[in-house]
Amino acid sequence: MKQLFTLLCYSFCSLPLIGQSVTISPTSTSAIIQSSSTTSGFLPPRMSKSQREAIVNPVNGLLVFQNTSNVDSPPGYYWYNGAYWRRLVEANELSWNVNNNNQSSAVSGNVGIGTAAPGDKLHIRTSTSSAGITFEGVNPTFQFRQQGAATAAYTDKGFIQLADNDLRIGVNSSNTTGKFIIRTHGADQIEVDGSGGGGRMFFNYNGTNVGSISPSSSGNLHISTPGTSSDFVGLNGALFATYGGRVGIGISDPQERLDVQGNLKLLGSIAMAGEITKTNVAEGSFLPLCYGRVGFSGDRQSGSSNFTSDNPSTGRYKIYNVSINYNSTIIVTLNSSNAQIIASAGCGDGDCTVYLKDGFSNENRFDPINQAFYFVIYR
Repeated sequence: MKQLFTLLCYSFCSLPLIGQSVTISPTSTSAIIQSSSTTSGFLPPRMSKSQREAIVNPVNGLLVFQNTSNVDSPPGYYWYNGAYWRRLVEANELSWNVNNNNQSSAVSGNVGIGTAAPGDKLHIRTSTSSAGITFEGVNPTFQFRQQGAATAAYTDKGFIQLADNDLRIGVNSSNTTGKFIIRTHGADQIEVDGSGGGGRMFFNYNGTNVGSISPSSSGNLHISTPGTSSDFVGLNGALFATYGGRVGIGISDPQERLDVQGNLKLLGSIAMAGEITKTNVAEGSFLPLCYGRVGFSGDRQSGSSNFTSDNPSTGRYKIYNVSINYNSTIIVTLNSSNAQIIASAGCGDGDCTVYLKDGFSNENRFDPINQAFYFVIYR
């Protein structure tokens, strides 16, 4: 009776296995269980994420199927690696896919090299002084692309390129409004802009532009400030050129086209149409209006070219210049060593008159006399 019951149990238990087999002692010596079927498959335990994580002391290699979808834990096969659960992924979910000679990754998170906790899309960490990234090739280029706000298209914006022996850092030619900016201490310090046809370099202070260097189409180089007349370009704290077109030497706020604080040494000539004045004198000039030598007969013999002269009568000479007025000063030097000649002079509008008299004339009459002389007239 016992043998019959046992036979019936085996018979009933084997009914679902018709057309398939489970072998406890398989022919392969490396397997302990072998199954075969053409219509059915293997079904591991199915459970939720919380049930999977509630398994006590899971053994290394334990396999289950999670049938719930959770944040960062989609459905699928999970196996325990001795420390934490890992999911078996499909081919399109692999970290790196190989397609012919190309490799790609579809991960939406970060990738770490040398770190298990990457903080960005590509996070490289090295504990040595060796280079973190090496680019090799003919003119290798590191290209930056930006996605448009309205479309999904990416556009070349900037690059780093090794061109022969030169390292180029810049914006692409298609990026017509972009600038190359050097930023330190949280602020833009130097901006390079080539939109005007030439490379212009702008210098900022506390986020505000204070000056620029730019070339012109004529081949000149311009250094300028963008603001008011009080802004200046300084050189070694001694030479200052203001926005208003004034130059100061030793003074940062020049009041004239050229304002020099200190002594001036000049080797060479000065050609000028204006005057030299002393600032603490109400009126006056240190430059003569005209100067020269007048001959015996009143002719102009030498000196500046801006005067004429004549001899209307004996001992009376006239010197003409339109800038002469009643306040003008004339200094006369006689060109005689043999006689005692007395000179007097006065100026009016447009001319000065010089009177010469003979100090040795009979009976002290001081008769008028003609004599060549030198003169200088100041305003």
